[in-house]
Amino acid sequence: RLWVQQLHKLSVIFNFTLAFSQAKLGDAADCLTSQERPLVNQAPWIVNGALDYDNQDVGFRARLLYNIIGPRIIQVGAQGLPDIYMQPRHQLDASLSQEAFEGFRINANARNIVNDAVRATYGEEDDGSDVVLQREFRTGVSFSIGASYNL
Repeated sequence: RLWVQQLHKLSVIFNFTLAFSQAKLGDAADCLTSQERPLVNQAPWIVNGALDYDNQDVGFRARLLYNIIGPRIIQVGAQGLPDIYMQPRHQLDASLSQEAFEGFRINANARNIVNDAVRATYGEEDDGSDVVLQREFRTGVSFSIGASYNL
């Protein structure tokens, strides 16, 4: 029964966004490959989620964050070259915080835990068939520990 009492300290947050944009360029932009395309950096969908735990009785907080952004144009193609798309990648972050004594708090954070690759491709589809990889890299995982004191 103790775990049931702890559930009220747990929060689940979820956000899903759908977006549609379209640029119609016409004759003024003959050098651009796509005369109709989504706006640059406009993802068709975004998913965010968080799991929060806040136990004020003992001064402990924890948060797990998840984010993924749909494929989006990062560079418009010109002279017959296709648009360059940033492909979706999973990002997971975590933070822990413990109040040691009144006003003094210790924090620990981890960012980009899964270290998913950042991938840019010529063309939108990333199904492994006809898309050409433009660049790929990993940003790495970062950790931080800190302390704060509030008067």
